Amino acid sequence: MGVIATLRRLWRDRAGAALAELVIVMPFMMLLLMGFAEALQLVEAHRRVSRAASAIGDLAAQEQTLSRSELNELFLLGGLLMDPLPRTTLGARLMSFSADNTGRVSLDWVENGSAAYGGSAPQALPAGYGLMANQSVMVADVSYTYKPGVRWILPADIKLQKRMLLRPRASDRVTLEGA
Repeated sequence: MGVIATLRRLWRDRAGAALAELVIVMPFMMLLLMGFAEALQLVEAHRRVSRAASAIGDLAAQEQTLSRSELNELFLLGGLLMDPLPRTTLGARLMSFSADNTGRVSLDWVENGSAAYGGSAPQALPAGYGLMANQSVMVADVSYTYKPGVRWILPADIKLQKRMLLRPRASDRVTLEGA
């Protein structure tokens, strides 16, 4: 049998076609699967950052006065809400703004929960958010740096940040002991 006949026989033989197709398609399927898993993890991290900001701000807005130990407990709670994700890059900041009787807004106090806070630097209310005279608002900022598990799918860290603004409920403003 010659070379040409052997090549014709191999060309017609379909016994290993499925395996060859699997070998070609499998890397793309694995890449797609790992990409979906990484995207779901990122969405979950964003959801947990939102939940932490909401919980910290909501619990702070229910108080008339906060001590530094109570603030530390609120920041610890924010970290617990991130479980099972790593908390090392989680940072939180709590601020209180109030307007005097003329409507001029000022920062009453600010407290950072950890050195890991990587959110926006300016300590100001969002543009367009107006306080009426003698009103106040609590602002809870939470930042989190998401570190992807598979660097060749998401090569860079992603910074997530959530800001919650809540009006105090137990008094006109929340004060910080010693501030």
